Formats: sequence, C-alpha cells, structure tokens
Amino acid sequence: MNQALFSFFYSFAHQSSALDATIVFVAKDLVWVILVVLFFYLLRDKEWHQSFRTIVLVFGSAGVAVGSAILFKDLFHTVRPFIEFSWVQPLISESGFAFPSGHTTLLAALSAASWFEYKKASIILGILAFIVGISRIMVGVHWPIDIAGGLVIGSIVSIIAYRIGDRLLPNVKKSLY
Repeated sequence: MNQALFSFFYSFAHQSSALDATIVFVAKDLVWVILVVLFFYLLRDKEWHQSFRTIVLVFGSAGVAVGSAILFKDLFHTVRPFIEFSWVQPLISESGFAFPSGHTTLLAALSAASWFEYKKASIILGILAFIVGISRIMVGVHWPIDIAGGLVIGSIVSIIAYRIGDRLLPNVKKSLY
C-alpha cells in the first residue's frame, strides 16, 4: 500500500517543468512562507505580552514536535524512496532518514498548537500540512507513511507540549506586568 501510494503521487513528477517547479516550491519553500505569515498573524489584535505568550506556545510546541521527529528518524532508520528504488529521480535533494517527514511534522504541530486560540487558522494549517506532505511524496523524498507519521507525531507532541507550556507560562505573563 505504501509503495502503491508513493508510485501514484510520484507519477506526477517529471511531467512538465511548470508542474515540477510548483511541486518543488510547495515541498521545499512553502513552509518558510507559512512560518513568516503565521508569526505575523499571531502578532495581530493583542497586547504585546499576550502575542509573545502565544508565539512562544505555538512555535515552542512545534519545536518540541520537530525535535521528536528527529529522534524518531534516528530510531527507525527508514530509507528514502530514491535510495530504495533506482527509478526514482527526486526533484530535490534530501539526506538522512525519511520517517517521519520533518516538514509535515512541523506544519501539523503548528496546526495543533494553533487550535487552542485560532480554530480557522489551525484548519488552514492542517490542510497546508497535508498538501506539503503530498508534495514531499511527489518530489520523491518521502513515503506516504512518513507523511502520516509526521501528521500524527506533530499533532500529538505539539498538543502535549502546548498544554504543559500553557500551565507554565501564566507565571511568566504575570511577571511581565
């Protein structure tokens, strides 16, 4: 199933230069655009101490989730599709182990942490996490299970980290006054 889904999504690569450029942008660079837009989105409509708290909670939770993804990569040692199959010619270069997808983990974590204060933004981030994950398969650097793992690990770890941080940060917030 994992290989069949990979083959389906990867079949969109190398079809046209315009499609390849779009897939590469989504797989590689869109995450940076999302991070910048989210940062400024979290700054709006609040006093500075509340914005600071929200940014620390959301980005801190995502950081913990990405750290967890790095640990999982070292535990599972899943090779990337282009290493497993010589017929896979990736559109971008990647190294290291594949499971879970770090890009997908990061975006899923941001989505999960945003849910506590920004439901609509969280849903948009979740959709973007899925789209970026699919594009990572399309460029030939991840398996579908890597994306699913990134979505699950990013969400669960981020929610736990957010809840812990939410309990710790009120003391910091009070001291800022």
